[in-house]
Amino acid sequence: MEALSESNRAFQYSSLEAREIRLIRLRSQERDTPKLLVEFETVSLDALPHAYHAISYCWGDPIPVDKVWLSNGQFLNLTASASDILRELTRLKPSDYFWIDALCINQKDNREKSKQILLMREIYGSAEQVIAFIGGSQDDDSEVVGFIETLCGAVKQLVERQTTLTMYNISELAGYHRKSSEWGQLAKFLGKPWFGRVWIVQEVVYAKKTSIFYGGRFCEWDTAVYFFAHIVRNGLGQGLLYRNPESPKEFTQMIHITFFPFINSLRQRVGRITPEGESGTGNPITLVEALVKTRAMLATDDRDKVLAVIGLAANLDLAKFDASYEESPEQLFTRTTLHVLSTPQGLDIFSLSGIGNPLKLTGLPSWVADYSTVDPRHGVYLGPIARFRGYRATGDSLVSLKTSADLKLVAIRGRLVNHVATTSRKRPAFFPNNEDMPTAKRSAAENIYWFKQTIAMVRGLGKRSAQYPTGEDWIDAYWRTIIYNITQEYTPPPSHYRDSFRAFIVKMWIMLLLDQNGAFPDTDGTMEEFVRGEFVFFITANGYIVLGPPGMSNNDKVCLLLGGKVPFLLREIGKDPNGENNYALVGECYVHGLMNGEGLDMGELRSFILK
Repeated sequence: MEALSESNRAFQYSSLEAREIRLIRLRSQERDTPKLLVEFETVSLDALPHAYHAISYCWGDPIPVDKVWLSNGQFLNLTASASDILRELTRLKPSDYFWIDALCINQKDNREKSKQILLMREIYGSAEQVIAFIGGSQDDDSEVVGFIETLCGAVKQLVERQTTLTMYNISELAGYHRKSSEWGQLAKFLGKPWFGRVWIVQEVVYAKKTSIFYGGRFCEWDTAVYFFAHIVRNGLGQGLLYRNPESPKEFTQMIHITFFPFINSLRQRVGRITPEGESGTGNPITLVEALVKTRAMLATDDRDKVLAVIGLAANLDLAKFDASYEESPEQLFTRTTLHVLSTPQGLDIFSLSGIGNPLKLTGLPSWVADYSTVDPRHGVYLGPIARFRGYRATGDSLVSLKTSADLKLVAIRGRLVNHVATTSRKRPAFFPNNEDMPTAKRSAAENIYWFKQTIAMVRGLGKRSAQYPTGEDWIDAYWRTIIYNITQEYTPPPSHYRDSFRAFIVKMWIMLLLDQNGAFPDTDGTMEEFVRGEFVFFITANGYIVLGPPGMSNNDKVCLLLGGKVPFLLREIGKDPNGENNYALVGECYVHGLMNGEGLDMGELRSFILK
């Protein structure tokens, strides 16, 4: 019989019924052959016949480099990452059942993919164990898992002794001085792409149990969480920031260090773990919160920035929401934004909207959130800050919204407070600890210039009036404004932060003049409060000082939109056929002195048409 052509031997998926999934079982490799051998089994989530492991991993390069073979001679193509995982699992767990999306979902069938993503929460939540495959045994850093376990043991001992946690104490007890290579290997581990992938949030949050696989070894999730949670809780994250001396652009970011406690906080919120002494958190995750919290995560497909997190949202009927890969990103983003706007606290979604922020997609209405844009302001979003701080710029008012039939326009009621009179340039990014010295010096110089410019703007106001509209002096209003009048613990900043602000300015001068990178002592960590995201500082015509998005400009309007926790900037962009002004949403803004309902008697209540 003539041999089958390779195209005819490709595996053909059969369709799945409602609530069915596919599992794979690895078969022992034939002697003297590198072939990967698997068998499929279709099962119902309502009656699982086997325990299985669900794999959480990073897809990486989508180009196939390998094949997996079935007993009937058919095959499926594999990416490099999927191939590495299956070869490791064949060695470690040769007879177990697994779920891995690359094989268990027909990746060429958008309809099947759309149905399966609605089950993702249950697929990972029903697994006996989720294996977080961060790197295989081919990674050189085979000692990282042992290093994390040793550090965790040292932290536990210090906690039991009630000894103050410092990086020096941890290093000494663990037996690794701060210049040892293991710290660099740990930083490389934290920099792996898995930590930035948006899908892994839901995968790990709903897991019964998670094991980390890296460098050929397993590490218990709780071990890593214990260590990193104590590091973050004690303000020691800066001590784990690492810069490769041979490649200064390779460095860890704080988001990687806070990853484990961040995920565990979500696990508490969905009820997967319960803090000791509590019966439950009673604080379910909303869709807008899930979207904002994962804004910095990456996705190959823009639609995944929504589809990967909808399972986190409590009280969201996934079937009615009808998320689908058959929609374009623009259609999905518009529909998602409209859904959020119809919920309590819906205007929080404007944290991710507006033409004043960097955008990836063109053609979206200004009020539609571009979820595909990755963290354009380095983590400074007023919506979440307002929720923790309790800002209520429009008091107890509710959103008043109407939508055009073509979903291009929304009419929203609010008040025009004032317009922008004077603006600074965008505040430059500041890298005090994790960049090479020339870059640190340059960023210090740019920040010093920015502070001089904005302080001069405030002094100009001081010549017109002895006090700020709130009754504070101008310097207090200024430093409180540039940190949104909130600490990194989401509490009101105490008055001694004024001295910390002055010390922060001194620190930048030292870096600039003495080539000392991060060497200036920061005894209580408060100077780091002033290292915030990129924004524009501006002053309104009636004398309020404000922080706004990078793309704002003179004559933008400061408005209070009903239901909003914070003020927003709007920009006139012409008139409609009826002569009504049309506006573009520029973005959210912080107005010092108008964050708690003080502006509700300003301006006339009216409708703004946003397009």
